[in-house]
Amino acid sequence: MSSPQHVTNLRSRWGRVTVALAVVLAHGLGLYLIAHHSVRLIRLEADRASGASVQVRLVTAPTPQPVVKPEPMPARPPEPKPRPIEKPVVRKTAPLLSSEAPAARTVAPAKTEPVKPVEPAPPPLVPTPNAAPDPAPTPPAPSPVPGPTLLDSPKQISNSELKQLGCRIPRPDYPPKARRLEQEGTVVVRLTIGADGAVKKARVAQSSGYPLLDSAALASIEAGHCQPYTTAGVPRAVEAEQPIAFNLND
Repeated sequence: MSSPQHVTNLRSRWGRVTVALAVVLAHGLGLYLIAHHSVRLIRLEADRASGASVQVRLVTAPTPQPVVKPEPMPARPPEPKPRPIEKPVVRKTAPLLSSEAPAARTVAPAKTEPVKPVEPAPPPLVPTPNAAPDPAPTPPAPSPVPGPTLLDSPKQISNSELKQLGCRIPRPDYPPKARRLEQEGTVVVRLTIGADGAVKKARVAQSSGYPLLDSAALASIEAGHCQPYTTAGVPRAVEAEQPIAFNLND
């Protein structure tokens, strides 16, 4: 009987032989593939150099289809020819033959109109030397143009007369900006009162030095209304001056 050592050596030897055979087979297969590929490449290059042969493959021709002839189009009826325009027939009349014997012709007597008697012309008018021409009408006297009267111009009145008119003038609004800037003063306003007692216009106669206060005074005067001023019972326009004071303590 063989010892275990001997069996182990045999197995290792067979394993090495198997590996060696596998390596040899792998190299041989690789060399074969390389040689086969090289030969194929050489053939391809030889074919390209000498001209590759063309392979012709015969293909069966398709069965011809029957040709369908198109149906003939129906013939169009001939168009009717235009009728020729008939020329009007001019009939010539034969000339009348006159007889040698002239026909007896009767002449109707001409109508005579009655002669109107001629009226004698009137005798010409002889102007009389003593006759005087008619006098021309006198033009109407021009109406006098009304001139300006004293009642049309406003009359200057004093402050005492202005107080007698009982003017209702609203208290002016103190401008907030002027109050914030501590602006105060007196504005003298010249106002014109119409014949109906309404304030027609107002302007600053003496400024307070501050435009805000002047504007507030004018707005207050223009909103006022007075009793009409009368002269001999006739109302007329007047002018007066009214002071407006602005005080921060009011």
